[in-house]
Amino acid sequence: MQGDSDALGLTAMQVAGRAPAVTATAHAPTVYPATALIAMGGVTLGIPVANLREVMVHPPGLQPLPAGGPFAMGCVALRGQVIPVLDLSAALNLPPSREGCNIIAILRWESRVVGLRAQAVRRIVQSSEVLVQEMTPAGSEMARLVLPRVALVGLEVVSLLDASALLTAAEVPHTAEQPTRSRHLDRSSQFLLCEIGGWRYCVSVRNIEATLAETAVDSSVLAQGSCEGAIERHGLKMALMNPQIFTGFVKGGARPAHSGGIVLKLEPGRGLTLRADRITDILHLQRSQITAIPPTVCDRPDLFQGVVFDAKGLPCYVLDIDRLTADPEAQALARIAHRKDEGNRADSSTSGAAKGVPGTAIFVRAGGLRALAIEDVVEILQLPAAFCKTKPRYDGFIDSLFYRDSLLAVFCMSWLAGERDPQPGQRPGIVVVRKAGERIGLLVEDIVGIERVHFIDDVPEFSGGPATRLAMRQSHTSARFVALWPVQPAVKKERNIHQMPAAAADHQGILS
Repeated sequence: MQGDSDALGLTAMQVAGRAPAVTATAHAPTVYPATALIAMGGVTLGIPVANLREVMVHPPGLQPLPAGGPFAMGCVALRGQVIPVLDLSAALNLPPSREGCNIIAILRWESRVVGLRAQAVRRIVQSSEVLVQEMTPAGSEMARLVLPRVALVGLEVVSLLDASALLTAAEVPHTAEQPTRSRHLDRSSQFLLCEIGGWRYCVSVRNIEATLAETAVDSSVLAQGSCEGAIERHGLKMALMNPQIFTGFVKGGARPAHSGGIVLKLEPGRGLTLRADRITDILHLQRSQITAIPPTVCDRPDLFQGVVFDAKGLPCYVLDIDRLTADPEAQALARIAHRKDEGNRADSSTSGAAKGVPGTAIFVRAGGLRALAIEDVVEILQLPAAFCKTKPRYDGFIDSLFYRDSLLAVFCMSWLAGERDPQPGQRPGIVVVRKAGERIGLLVEDIVGIERVHFIDDVPEFSGGPATRLAMRQSHTSARFVALWPVQPAVKKERNIHQMPAAAADHQGILS
């Protein structure tokens, strides 16, 4: 017994100064469930196995978690779920371990989940090995809250963690046990990927009226809060909203003198544009890819469908435009939209409602202005440097590109349209499209933007052949017709096929 007392005294001395101070009470030892012993901050914590969902290897870096609280170090993505990661040793003023943080212990209580940085899981002990000592902590408020008791495991003193207290603490962010699925996805599940100073967000294509290239911003109109001024399209002056500020990711920033934007589809007479410094891609997202945002990430998590992560683990926040435009502040901004000249309107002969089928098109420059139906577009790729120096073959074929575990045939869209001298533009790229069940890459000189249009069939006086479709762009003063890809007349197509070898004719059949 004397040896045991000395051993216990030595263990207590080793823990003193590192674990939160406690004072003994008269309570008798109680039974505790099976417990995982985890090394953290130079001490050993005991976590009930029922509260330890799993353990993962600590990644090289954590993703940022804005507004995560004083103890949140960031977050990780684990099987489609965003999990906040805490440094509990900092919260408890424990000395750092020489080993560093090698793991993240994923804790759960009821529907709440959080991750803890730690050095290692030492072992799991059965309840019969855990001798609980009812003691009153005398350390910090956080220590008294989450480490209310200690226990003896053999000859070692272990601080027992209360998962329910940790996950209900006001300072501690958490996420739901199950990801929240997106609610308002259209059939195509197409989203436009945008950036504001490195912060990335997505907008459903069904909510987009048009995209704007860099345009002057009038900061004299309501430049306060999330409104950065006014921007103009087709004579309609409307508010420019910064969604990063509106949703509370940041509190403010420099007002832009020029900006691109996403014009939202609203009822007639109203207008609202979301700031977009860059429009980088078109994404096809499934419901299972969109996961819930922890409520502490920003002020308005209710305005998002969730978050998705790219191949590099970088987040992209999916806006819920239906909820955003229903917000009273957003509605007030939409109501200030007005036209500079109410007298110059398009007459009924050019009314979009009277002609064609409404839809959405992406406009590009490829030997001229061209249009592609948005449902045919899979995504937009950056142009590899090698492609800039490669001259197209007689049939427009440039080269093959390794794309999503297969080869993607890339054609010069200008050549396919009959233009043999394409000029480089400001935003060249490769538009991946679906045609006859295949995916093909179209090299274009410039990505102009996305707009709501009306598709019109059978206009022989414009196209030279009855097979060509047009996209009608409607402004408040006029209508402009743009050829919808493909633009090759049937006669010319037939002549080209006769002049080609069999392999080239196969390529032509795919594109036609």
